[in-house]
Amino acid sequence: MQTVITCYNCHFNSVVEGHIKRAVKILQNYILLGTRASDNKIYPATFMALYYKTPSNQDTSFYTVVPYYSHSIVSQGRECNDCHNNQNVQDYNNTGELVITQWDANQHMLMNRTGVIPLVPDWQTAFKFDFLNYTGQLDTSYTDPTLWELAESGTADHTQNLGYILPLTQEQMNWLSTPMAIDESEDRIPKEFALYQNYPNPFNPTTTISFSLPISSRVTLKIYDLTGQEVATLLENQQLTPGTHEINFEAEQLPSGVYLYRLWTTQYSAAKKMVLIK
Repeated sequence: MQTVITCYNCHFNSVVEGHIKRAVKILQNYILLGTRASDNKIYPATFMALYYKTPSNQDTSFYTVVPYYSHSIVSQGRECNDCHNNQNVQDYNNTGELVITQWDANQHMLMNRTGVIPLVPDWQTAFKFDFLNYTGQLDTSYTDPTLWELAESGTADHTQNLGYILPLTQEQMNWLSTPMAIDESEDRIPKEFALYQNYPNPFNPTTTISFSLPISSRVTLKIYDLTGQEVATLLENQQLTPGTHEINFEAEQLPSGVYLYRLWTTQYSAAKKMVLIK
């Protein structure tokens, strides 16, 4: 899935007065990740931003976020690390903000953040934009990139979310901040299902969980605290081949304590304890 937005940053004055849609550029190679309001499932989203004059002649910046239904086809699908603890997630965790668009005055280009971008809980203040204004004639088509200029930077004057897509919760952000990687060994096919003790154990903050599959199976692997609260999802109904598999689990965002990791398929279920000591 790949986002291509052609209506981004339409020059609102030219639409109203000149009936011409003038976008500064096409933004691509990104997608927002939010929660679909209808069923609370993780779902792709996108945004549209405007810089315009109000009826009272006041310059105003604005953007809205909405669900995104993509029909694009790409040759290679996304992997776990494209979402989990990616650079965008790390930038937000380190700085508390995400610069979505940035104006390069030397090249007269608007650059946009790429990859999977979380729709963070405080998106209205955490998302930062460079808004542009077109200084050319409103009754002509866009021809000269030098006629665009930086009008405003930072938090938008107004934001809008009609409620169809919701920001991620802090709990979902914690899951998204957990790095993971899947390694498949090339050993001979096991004769039975098995879930092994994690190693090292106790651990801080990274450990490895391994399991064996005698047949191709859809696998779910989740982490729980002792109250039964789910704290991380490492695999969710993922189709895996026969063999012994390893998953690296990093619990940097979790407090010290005893946790349970549970694995199940349609034919097998098992759980074990592990200890996180910080």
